[in-house]
Amino acid sequence: INAEYMGQQTMAIRSVLRHAILPRVVPNAQPMARTFATPKRQLPGINMELDDLLLDARGDVGDMDFTSKDSSPDKFVNRVKGTGPVVPAELLNPFYLKKAGMLSLAGEAIASEVVRWTGSEASGYRAVEKLRKFGAFKERDTRFQFRSLGMTDKEIAEKREKLKAEAQVRLEECMKKDKIHIFVSGAAGFIGQEFCQTVAANDNVRSVHCVVLPAETQGAPLDEWSDLYLARLDIPVAQRTKFHFLFGDCEKPLFDLSEETLKGFEGKITHLVHLAASVSFEDPYDFMFKKNVLATAHALDIALRFQQAANSPFVNAIMTETCYIHGRYKPLMAREQSTPVDFPSDYYNNHYELTKALSDVLSMEACYKKDLRVIACCPAIVVGHSVNGNNHGDRKVINAAVNAFGRIFEELSKFPQPLRSIALRSVMAFPGTASVTMNISPVDRVTAGLVAALERPAATGERVHLGSGGINTGHMRDLFFQEIGIWVAYVNPVIHRYVRKPLLKVMFNLIGQPKLFARLELLFNIFGGYSEWGQPNHELGNDVRLLGLSPTRPDLGNVVRMMARHNHLVQGWGQVRDRDELARREKAWKEFLEVLQREGRPALSLDPKEFNARVKAAKLW
Repeated sequence: INAEYMGQQTMAIRSVLRHAILPRVVPNAQPMARTFATPKRQLPGINMELDDLLLDARGDVGDMDFTSKDSSPDKFVNRVKGTGPVVPAELLNPFYLKKAGMLSLAGEAIASEVVRWTGSEASGYRAVEKLRKFGAFKERDTRFQFRSLGMTDKEIAEKREKLKAEAQVRLEECMKKDKIHIFVSGAAGFIGQEFCQTVAANDNVRSVHCVVLPAETQGAPLDEWSDLYLARLDIPVAQRTKFHFLFGDCEKPLFDLSEETLKGFEGKITHLVHLAASVSFEDPYDFMFKKNVLATAHALDIALRFQQAANSPFVNAIMTETCYIHGRYKPLMAREQSTPVDFPSDYYNNHYELTKALSDVLSMEACYKKDLRVIACCPAIVVGHSVNGNNHGDRKVINAAVNAFGRIFEELSKFPQPLRSIALRSVMAFPGTASVTMNISPVDRVTAGLVAALERPAATGERVHLGSGGINTGHMRDLFFQEIGIWVAYVNPVIHRYVRKPLLKVMFNLIGQPKLFARLELLFNIFGGYSEWGQPNHELGNDVRLLGLSPTRPDLGNVVRMMARHNHLVQGWGQVRDRDELARREKAWKEFLEVLQREGRPALSLDPKEFNARVKAAKLW
């Protein structure tokens, strides 16, 4: 078994689909024009121990023995078709892929090939409807919906306007007196660090009180750790006095804070910003429920306490979710509606999306049933800074995939020939479609929305998608090839699951690299769902209309270019992990890019070869 044989089998199946079956399903379909140059078959390229790659993709999994008696999705989700209690697994799309019959699998393979061939997802949907006549894509025997607020649309609208008016009055009062005082969770995370950097320069923010897990300081005294934290963020000394840190645990009621501590905040805090979450796509439901749903419930309890205190200046609770709370919502637009989300027609990709949707249900119920003034901010998939790619050492979600492929590529290039060519052709492929739109957003756009929400009471009771419009996965692939020479092919997801992946497993066992296959399989399982056709289209507009952000959104092509350059040159594909060293590098990187800008040669005006030469000559590290 070798790569050439695998390639021949895949091409043979694809040829039958294209030339024998597709013309019958979509008679007028035209092949998609290739808008990129086909790379050379032989790429320069690295045998590798990937023991830490699993952690990169999943994050810090912590206490995996947790089991919550109160974590049943029955409390949030109603079954409207079928019988029995709601089980977490049946709320996920992969659950139904395992149960699909041969006709449905064949139909999905054909529909995916239609999209690949034509570049049009509309053609894929038309193919699905035609294939239904042959028994494929049978209607599922289960259907769900999130529990209702029990209010009419008129009642919801009236309540929303009432809460907005209250928030406006509170904001005006606090701006006349002692300005803004923030209570924030998750300050040590990716978005949390960028948020603190941003509010540090905001003159209307007088104090920021950050809840920190004791484990975060790794045994160092809190004062010592906080000084290092602020120094790493390069916050000017004069602005550091507004930051205050305290130990707490979002997974425990009231964050495990003392009564005395909470009372001290009650007459002071104007905003609660909840950023703490686990962005892990592969962890079990109970673990993710604890990290995302319970933490949200506890944050809402604290916010309600602050708001209901006597003479409270409290304005808003800003809850951070994700725009992927809408799940696999094809082919309709995922709206920025104010009521609980509609349960997605194609369920959820993973427990992360599911638990964030459940936490959103809690936020909306706290808002409309308990009168808590909530603003629900829902970022897209967050990547590094739009100008320089800096990400505070983040190694999750897209960064995990990018770093993994970068390191695998480098390591496989160390193999002797012909093993190197076989391995590269076999490994550097991903289940998915080049026509898919992936909704990503740079971290500075997200934090700009969060900071704007502090002074935008008109967003109370609303859901705001913090996205940038999305980027085509084929375009992303082309940009990475241009920037760093890594070419990742897309393969039919169905053929990958049932043909290619088993053959890959055999091949890597034969060459004595089962560990490498295990890491690849993990990446396929985690990220493959976001590269398949039929991704949700997220409505945008509230970030401009309600938060006042610029209608000119970041150029995602440039964002991807800087992400590739940063992850390669600054992070070493995620291998530079010391926080002090990362902070030093990112500061030097930012200053280097500013020098190029002043010289009239901004980084993105330089081709990758010239840019790399400038970095090498600058001897940044």
